[in-house]
Amino acid sequence: MNSFFSKVTLFLVAAVLVISSIGMSPASAWTPFKDVSSNDVEIDYLYDKGLIKGISSNQFGPDYSVTREQAATLIGRALGLSGTERKTKFSDVSSTSYSSGYIQSAVDKGIITGYPDGTFKPKQTMTRGEMAYLLSRAFNLTKTSAVFFTDIKQDSSNTSLYTAVNKIATAGISNGTGGGSYSPDKDLVREEFAIFLARALEPKFKVAFQNATIAKLYSTTDNLNVRSGPSTSYKVVGQIHTNNEVQVYGYSGNWVYGKSGNLTGYFSLSYLAKSAAKASRVMVTLHRSLF
Repeated sequence: MNSFFSKVTLFLVAAVLVISSIGMSPASAWTPFKDVSSNDVEIDYLYDKGLIKGISSNQFGPDYSVTREQAATLIGRALGLSGTERKTKFSDVSSTSYSSGYIQSAVDKGIITGYPDGTFKPKQTMTRGEMAYLLSRAFNLTKTSAVFFTDIKQDSSNTSLYTAVNKIATAGISNGTGGGSYSPDKDLVREEFAIFLARALEPKFKVAFQNATIAKLYSTTDNLNVRSGPSTSYKVVGQIHTNNEVQVYGYSGNWVYGKSGNLTGYFSLSYLAKSAAKASRVMVTLHRSLF
């Protein structure tokens, strides 16, 4: 009788363990961190290379914010920069700080510049926008493409936030935060930074950037040219007709970048309307030139 109840008890305990594990992400098999799942392959990768540590012996702290000195240190390790503690150009970075060597090395490489007042603000939390600048410089990213985010003003100058974010999106490092947004002012957390850094280092982690549809417009005329860039100087890649829908990805002056059918390119905003009904009522003169 006792043997019977013992078997039943063991069965029930096993059943509870199985049921309680359903829907839970198992801990990573490659790191000692209990708050990192087996899906966090980028964190596994960085830990295996000795580039990241936890906030304790068994906690990674994925939701903890990343300070500017922590980011500089991680980038320095990833690039193999000298971390020897030493005097820096910044008045608020002590020569005995663990990050001083990496910070000055990054300065020497032109990766970081600090603030106009001569400070670096090492304890200040880094934002996603600042991260874009850091990664684009650290990995010498130069390629840009037709990337649009609703919360970043388009500005093609070399030092703009738009250009920095465009570079990391084009490089497959970031896809934004969803819905066509990038959230440049959002605090950067450890999990995000680890993912971005792993993507920058290892091609297999990269993502294919896709613009999000932020609006739908309709052509008000036939034979509307679709161009490869936002002006009439760019080549025509195709044409659309009255009431054809355009899925809008972003705006560039008086031009829209988006997709209509199997055509992707730039459409003149002058010949687009917010509804098909309105588009069909627009009178088009025959002598005007189509954009």
